Amino acid sequence: MEKAQRLLLIKDYETKGLTYRILARKYDVSVGYISKVMKSKKEHQLRQVEPVPVAKEDDLPDDVKQLKEEIRKLRLKVELQDIIIDISSKEMGFDLRKKRGTRQSR
Repeated sequence: MEKAQRLLLIKDYETKGLTYRILARKYDVSVGYISKVMKSKKEHQLRQVEPVPVAKEDDLPDDVKQLKEEIRKLRLKVELQDIIIDISSKEMGFDLRKKRGTRQSR
């Protein structure tokens, strides 16, 4: 199968939501081949992701006020996340922080 046909196959899968079986019939290939094409596409996308740059000591601000403001914002963010988890736990009826179904140690 040519590259242009593979791109059309991927486009049909993503835009039209066609199943592997329908795509296999449409392009006259096996379901396994469709699966292989989709898997290689996903792996290619993962390789394209840029790593998050880590701040070096030179990039960090020296101003104490600015650092305190950033710490305050981060604390507020964590507090907001905790509140969201608490509210969700009450609505769902069980603790979202607690692991469920863990194995008994022997």
